[in-house]
Amino acid sequence: VTAAVVGAGAQVILRSDGKYLIIHGNSTTVASLWDGFSSGTMTTQTVATGATSPGAGAIALKRPDGRYLLIHGNASAGLTTLFDPYNITAVTAGPVVCGAGAATTGTNAFLLQNGNYLIICLF
Repeated sequence: VTAAVVGAGAQVILRSDGKYLIIHGNSTTVASLWDGFSSGTMTTQTVATGATSPGAGAIALKRPDGRYLLIHGNASAGLTTLFDPYNITAVTAGPVVCGAGAATTGTNAFLLQNGNYLIICLF
């Protein structure tokens, strides 16, 4: 994977088997699986990321069930996608976050002691 194919909003998720799932970001719907050691070509596959690509400002939040809630950035109006890092699948999720505005670079989230996330949206 090179900078040419990984863009704004890219996310890297470490799986429990030691492999990394790379959601390419930018305007793509592609993810790669990397074993952490190889320097050659990685397996890539197209995944549905919801109505839009991740975009600048996207963040991924780990859920207790092992899936990740991806909050889309850029001009996505707060859309969310639920990613399964093992089957490398995604489905459109809800609810819309950031007041239906577009999260941008600088949007962040913090895991609270009660298991909820505090999401700080920048527009």
